[in-house]
Amino acid sequence: MTDDLRTLLLGSLAAEERRRAAEPSQPTATGYRSEVGRRRALRRAVEATGALMVAGVIAVAVLVAGHSTRDLAPAPPAASVPADPAEREWSPPGTLHPDGVVMPWTEFWDVASEQVPGCAALDALGRLRGASELGGEPVTLGTVEGEDGGSNQVVARVFPSTSASSAFLDEYSAAAVACQDQVAALDAGVTVDVADVGVGAVEGTGVRVDIGADDGYGGRWTSWVHVSGEEALAVMVEPGVDNLGSQIIASWFAAGTG
Repeated sequence: MTDDLRTLLLGSLAAEERRRAAEPSQPTATGYRSEVGRRRALRRAVEATGALMVAGVIAVAVLVAGHSTRDLAPAPPAASVPADPAEREWSPPGTLHPDGVVMPWTEFWDVASEQVPGCAALDALGRLRGASELGGEPVTLGTVEGEDGGSNQVVARVFPSTSASSAFLDEYSAAAVACQDQVAALDAGVTVDVADVGVGAVEGTGVRVDIGADDGYGGRWTSWVHVSGEEALAVMVEPGVDNLGSQIIASWFAAGTG
C-alpha cells in the first residue's frame, strides 16, 4: 500500500471518528464495546490489507454506522419441527400403542424367509431399517389401531438429505421387486403386488407392497413407505384389518409442515 493511499484511508477513518464523537454516545456497555471493536478492526484492516479489501471494510463500516440499532429489528423465528420424530406432535387416526409391532408376512402364511431373501430385505426396509450408510435412524412410533382393533405399525426416519431419502426408497423398491419375483418362483399360492403410489395433498412419493395368499382368508399384508423431502414414513398393516396407511401418512406429514 502506498503512503498516499495509507494517508487517504487513515484520514477518512479520522473523519469518521470525529463525526461519531460528535453524536450522542450510546448508553450501554454493549454499544461501547461494539463501537470500539468496529474502529479497532477497521484500523487493523487499513494497516494490514490491500486497498481493495480496505475499501470494502470501510463501505461496510459506513453502512452499519449510518443505521440506528433501533432500525435493526430481529427477524421472526422460522417455523420448524423437531428433528427427532419421537418429539413430533401429530394426530393418528386411531389409538396409538407405542409398543405395538406387526409381524412379518412370512409368519402369517408360514413361508420360510430363507426361501425368499428379497422379502426378508423388504420386511427390514419396510420398517426403515438398514442402509445405514444413508444416515438417519428408524424411530418406531408404535401401532395405530382402527375400529376393528387391527394394527398399523408406524416407523419414521429422518435422512441427512433428500438424495439419501430418495436412495432409500429406491432400495426399498428394488427389494419389493425381488420379493415379488422370488414369491412367484416359489409357487406357494402367495401373490405380491408392487405399486408406486402417492397420497393426495401430501408432497413426495411412495411405494406400496400388498401380499396376499389364496387361503380363503382374504387378508393382505401391506408395507408402505412414503418419502417427502428428507423424511420417510413407513406403515405396515396386518392382514384382514382396517388399512389406515393413507390417513396415517397424511396426518404425519401435515403435522410436520405446521
